[in-house]
Amino acid sequence: MNHKTVLRQLPVLLALLLLSAGCSHKKEERSLADLLRALKANDEAVRIMAAEDLGEQGLTEPGQAVPALRDALKDQSANVRQVAVRALAKIGPEARSATPALKKALTDSDLGVRLSAAEALKAVQGN
Repeated sequence: MNHKTVLRQLPVLLALLLLSAGCSHKKEERSLADLLRALKANDEAVRIMAAEDLGEQGLTEPGQAVPALRDALKDQSANVRQVAVRALAKIGPEARSATPALKKALTDSDLGVRLSAAEALKAVQGN
């Protein structure tokens, strides 16, 4: 991997690092409407953080979060798709309407998305 590739991926790597450390941003400051808009942003790191936060807020507001996360499973970025799958798993049985999209994610081009989809299906189906 050359240095230009690493520099292009730096925002995504930073977002993933912040998410894994639990230090992304103050989740309570972002409304559901803000997160839904952010999930459509041009910046991949913004979409990743929005999907992660929607997994949290989806526990209390699954009616809006689940359809948005289901749509995010079609994102061009495998990183966004994987975070969206994990967010649906976090929501659990309330995300049952995403089952067909999660089943389709089992055939995703990215191995991480496929593995996460298998786990998410168990979570949303209550297995």
